[in-house]
Amino acid sequence: MVLSQDGMGEAGQQGVEISVIVIAYTRRKFIEPCLLSVLNQDFDRDRFEIILVKNFIDPQFDAEFSKKGVIIINSTERGIYRKVYEGVQRARGEVICFLEDDDEFLPEKLKLVHQEFLDAELCYLHNNLVPVDENGNRVAFTEITRAFNNSSISVRKKCINWELFRQIDIATSMDILLYLSALDSGGRIREIDKPLTLYRVHAMSDSNSKIYADFDSYCRNEIGKNRESVALYEKVLPSFRDRRVREAIVSRIQGAKFKLRLYGEPVDVGLPEMFYTILVPIDPLGESLRLRLFRIKYSLASMMPKPVRQFAVRKMYRDLQKLVRIKST
Repeated sequence: MVLSQDGMGEAGQQGVEISVIVIAYTRRKFIEPCLLSVLNQDFDRDRFEIILVKNFIDPQFDAEFSKKGVIIINSTERGIYRKVYEGVQRARGEVICFLEDDDEFLPEKLKLVHQEFLDAELCYLHNNLVPVDENGNRVAFTEITRAFNNSSISVRKKCINWELFRQIDIATSMDILLYLSALDSGGRIREIDKPLTLYRVHAMSDSNSKIYADFDSYCRNEIGKNRESVALYEKVLPSFRDRRVREAIVSRIQGAKFKLRLYGEPVDVGLPEMFYTILVPIDPLGESLRLRLFRIKYSLASMMPKPVRQFAVRKMYRDLQKLVRIKST
């Protein structure tokens, strides 16, 4: 259905314009407030649908939210990509919004997303967010990129290569892949500064800003995450056509390899890969000076003797702990 100001399609029939796909794992603590944040939107309920794709069965929960109009898919698929693919196959909306099971939408999210996508050339929209802990307290955050947090991303359905999602069984970097897919389509990319998402930072989070129990668990997670990044980007690279996007993906592959080397993994990278990583941006539309300097620092540090590498890793860990501290406001 083509988006319209009043919700009426070309034939004068009102219908679903936005599909909200919620992906839920076994983290049930936040799922009810997550769904209620969508049900309580300041937007005509007939104009959006909620599709919940989850990996647990709870008859009482299913009955309660089915009555509220939530479409429930009990999935046996592995990983977020294939679960999203299942949701997209059921989606009727021209625009897809994503919501992680531990995040929430602010009340005007869908209304503003709809307004933005009245621009027929718009392919990808990223909104700002409010980072909070598991109790809803605001936490400190430094920089949010246009490819960060699935719950802050909305896309036009036809712009994304969803078949690629069906082929991926890795659980990392969906937000980045959505962004790169949108770029590859040639559609318009837009960021809005208004916060429309509550982004939760907590110990069970899968994000880059999760709270770690200790230094060793941080290192294990970083090694696993960067191994998955290398595997993901090497798998999807042949599917992209735009030269700048392909170069950005290669830069991400090399960057992840340098991080693995930094954490002590035996990875075969050298000066040519370092120069590529330093010179080629991981975002074709440009990246901040802070992020570019960070990539240069860890690439250089990874080539240093072991004591220097260990010092750099501990500093990264300390900086991350500061990042997720509670604001005293």
